[in-house]
Amino acid sequence: MPFLDDHTRDQARNRLADLASPVRLVFFERALGCETCPEARSVAQEVAGLSDKITFEAYNVVTDREKAREFRVEDAPVLVVAGRKDHGIRFYGAPTGYEFGALLETIRDVSEQIPKLEAATLEALGGVNTPVHLRVFVTPT
Repeated sequence: MPFLDDHTRDQARNRLADLASPVRLVFFERALGCETCPEARSVAQEVAGLSDKITFEAYNVVTDREKAREFRVEDAPVLVVAGRKDHGIRFYGAPTGYEFGALLETIRDVSEQIPKLEAATLEALGGVNTPVHLRVFVTPT
């Protein structure tokens, strides 16, 4: 069953129409014990179908262990948004609701390959010389 209605699909297709470079949606699921995996997979597949510059790959986090290690994924559902390289961008769970808009903007940003940050922010980040693990949580409450 499709996640996107016709109106939302048209708006999303228009938002993704002018992607600068290819984007990979790499999805990790598990067959058992993953209530939201089917919905998350459906969303990712539908979004990938909106542009010829977006590809979709699916793996099982349990049986495709090497691929899961490659992308540093340990649970499911996880959607990796990668361009020419993997910047570590992950969506955990189904990217629906507020997260759907963030997914579309993330795809655009990854496609452009240029960070949309102020010069002062880029300069400050240039001084970070140790790995940083940053997580952003989104919730409507």
